[in-house]
Amino acid sequence: MEKTNRRLVDVISITSPSAFKQSMLILSKGGLSNKEKKDIVLAKERAKTQLRRKNLTQKERYDFNDMILMNLGEMGTGDLNE
Repeated sequence: MEKTNRRLVDVISITSPSAFKQSMLILSKGGLSNKEKKDIVLAKERAKTQLRRKNLTQKERYDFNDMILMNLGEMGTGDLNE
């Protein structure tokens, strides 16, 4: 089992689409390592798994769906207010 990287745990968030986008931008500033790319993909998978829950509000479903649809190829481009 891999050790947990506290920096990545503190940076990556799936609480909202804007927080997830902020996480991607913070990580992409210095270039991404393979571990960071893997962790972002895993965060998207967690969001996808959350959609299977039956007791989500419509806003939560919308937010998780937005995170799933974000393109990882856009990391580091654009600004947060898009």
